[in-house]
Amino acid sequence: MLAVALLAFGCTSAAPTAPAGAALASLEGTAWLAEDIDGGGVVDRVQSTLIFDAGQKVAGRAACNRYFGTYQQSGDMVEIRPGGTTRMACLPAVMEQEARFLAALGAVRKARREGDTLVLLDGGGRVRLRLTPIARQSAEMNLLATRELGVRNLGSGLAIQHLALADRSPRFRPSAENA
Repeated sequence: MLAVALLAFGCTSAAPTAPAGAALASLEGTAWLAEDIDGGGVVDRVQSTLIFDAGQKVAGRAACNRYFGTYQQSGDMVEIRPGGTTRMACLPAVMEQEARFLAALGAVRKARREGDTLVLLDGGGRVRLRLTPIARQSAEMNLLATRELGVRNLGSGLAIQHLALADRSPRFRPSAENA
């Protein structure tokens, strides 16, 4: 009787596990928000996004600038090639996050799912990005947003500055040329 009880107990598990070697589902049509970049976190209210489009295209917001590129996926093997970005200047913390995000994207060679989280790894198996799913519409709205995080010249001697770490309301100040 004891043997039967031990055998029954040994055959149960606390939670179901994914089959070993299960392939990662296609990423096409999904959108993601970076929650961690290279173990260094992300700046509050600064979104780095990744959209996997049809035709093996990627796009998103790196932090300050929009980017686009291509990707290839074969099972859990994923390679992302950023192709270009817009060229706006933002606050230093935002630009630093953008540089880390783009470098991490370019290093990706493998992907896996951990629950709802998409984990992107480099060729050595190091976790480069942890992303959470977001609605595609939300990601696309982020790309089309007219309010940028940073400073841009308005052509009339004024500059508008959007603060990523504060309230994000516009703050007007004279440019250096007209001060």
